[in-house]
Amino acid sequence: MNPLVLSKLGLLIPVLMLQYFFNLCTIKVFEAFTGTESGALDD
Repeated sequence: MNPLVLSKLGLLIPVLMLQYFFNLCTIKVFEAFTGTESGALDD
């Protein structure tokens, strides 16, 4: 593979992991503030 592609993947993976954990934390905080469990947006 192209070394440039590998370097981009090396940067992309940690960023995606950070976004994933950030989303999890945001959901937890949202649930804590709304006082509901997951599925609050379901009818």
